[in-house]
Amino acid sequence: MEAAVAAEGLTVVCRHPVTLTPADVRFLWSEYTEDGHVLMHAFLDRYLCSGPSEVLLLEGPDAFEAARRVKRTIRSRYANGPFANLLHTAEHPAELGRQANHLLGRCPQCAAPFALSDPASSDSLLSDPVPSDPALTAPTPSDPALTAPVPTAPVPTAPVPTAPVPTAPVPTAPVPTAPVPTAPVPTAPVPTAPVPTAPASTAPASTAPVLTAPRPRGRDFRQDHDLPALVDSLWPALQSEDPPAPAPHHLDRSREAAIYLGADRSQSLDSAVTAVWSALPGVTLPHAVMLTLYAGRTGSYPIAVGSHQAVARSHQILLRHGLTACGIGPFPAFR
Repeated sequence: MEAAVAAEGLTVVCRHPVTLTPADVRFLWSEYTEDGHVLMHAFLDRYLCSGPSEVLLLEGPDAFEAARRVKRTIRSRYANGPFANLLHTAEHPAELGRQANHLLGRCPQCAAPFALSDPASSDSLLSDPVPSDPALTAPTPSDPALTAPVPTAPVPTAPVPTAPVPTAPVPTAPVPTAPVPTAPVPTAPVPTAPVPTAPASTAPASTAPVLTAPRPRGRDFRQDHDLPALVDSLWPALQSEDPPAPAPHHLDRSREAAIYLGADRSQSLDSAVTAVWSALPGVTLPHAVMLTLYAGRTGSYPIAVGSHQAVARSHQILLRHGLTACGIGPFPAFR
């Protein structure tokens, strides 16, 4: 970790050992809601709240983007599955300010860089494998004595008398003008190319925390399954360096066609699993989770097989749920 940080020209300014709670997870990853992302919460709680972590404050040139490069380097080398990815950094400056205030608000040295009105203008940034401990989770309260306006008494003023300055109208004579004949100047159209423009920054100038937009919602599977037990049963397979491929779900006894699913970044885990669970009659929730995760990892995987009619029906359900990285193909040869 330290080598990757140094390679990007960053230095560790401060570090705090922390232990996250489920409440911390829900505050820090605000894009996942309590009833719309129950699967994601169950996996995050299993990983992030199961032991101690450390919050690092990094400083250096272009620290925000440099820390994101550190994250990509560490994850590409050492991540252990889709959830145990070892390192977290903020996705945008507003998220950075929100998370830093939550995690570092009790440490004056760490909190100082985030008191600026524009978090992106600071050369300091947060890089936390996991977030916080109760002593660090609360924002630092402001002191009303320092924020209240200071009353001032009005200074009495007296009007200063002025005398009017006399003015007289100045007569003017009209200037005769004659029309000047002009001939039209021939012009040719000048071709123009559109000028590319970069979108203007929409980052707010205030220090108010900004929530990340919620990800697509899914079914509240708590009514169907014990989610902590489900996660515990799947965790060993998810931590495997080369997880085994789950068997495609059989829609019927036919072997005519298959539904192929890929990675759809516009969907959340909960919305994608909800679509798969709804489209494959009789599939268990653990099987639907593994099929969804494996398809996202490989980019294309046959999640279900059956007759042409059954496959087409299930494919239409996936499309109605908004999944676009899916299609119909031949029955897989390896099955």
